[in-house]
Amino acid sequence: MPGLRGGVSRHAGGEYRFNLSTAKVAERVVQGNPDLDEITQRPTATFGANLANKTAGDARDAVLGRIARLAVVWFFFRSDCPYCEAQAPLLELMSQHYGFTVLPISLDGQPLPSGVFPNFRADGGQGRALGVRSTPTMFLVRPDPDGPKVAPVAQGLLSLAQLQERFVTAAVTAGWITEADVTPTRAVTTDVSAAALTRSGELPDDPAALVARLRALIHD
Repeated sequence: MPGLRGGVSRHAGGEYRFNLSTAKVAERVVQGNPDLDEITQRPTATFGANLANKTAGDARDAVLGRIARLAVVWFFFRSDCPYCEAQAPLLELMSQHYGFTVLPISLDGQPLPSGVFPNFRADGGQGRALGVRSTPTMFLVRPDPDGPKVAPVAQGLLSLAQLQERFVTAAVTAGWITEADVTPTRAVTTDVSAAALTRSGELPDDPAALVARLRALIHD
């Protein structure tokens, strides 16, 4: 069945689709409204996206280096824990790349079979005090005259990317860095708020009403 110009058309099976005229209207609205344009938040061209990723990665590295100067990593493990064995080399990478000091704490008093972190400490009650229930478990610990400040990272195996994200999140939650410090680590060029996206009012669910709203936006 032919569609109505500037509206929606009904196809076989009762499916409604926007016709070409409607798509052009939407395209013009988006291009003329930065709040609706995806490119405003993140480039869609490959070279632009790569640049956004590199810029965010450089900012993330700087933030992690700053956190490494504020806190150390407490790494609780067991010698018979294969997940601890897998986690240890990634923590070593975090140490080498960002300067984190890692304090390995063995819950069973034995070293990891691989020999990673040979200068470990046997648990002296820290695990129980911090509620460690499984391994590997990691905390960020910041020295303080009134006693160390502890920020949980995870109880469970994390990838390198997850470690990076969790360390930043833990530091923000603890108040050691701010959300403003973290914003540049996100691969977006502009942080468009949800409020900005709905300044023109709630978008209707009805297709015909949506078309009318889009047309109205063009002429605002």
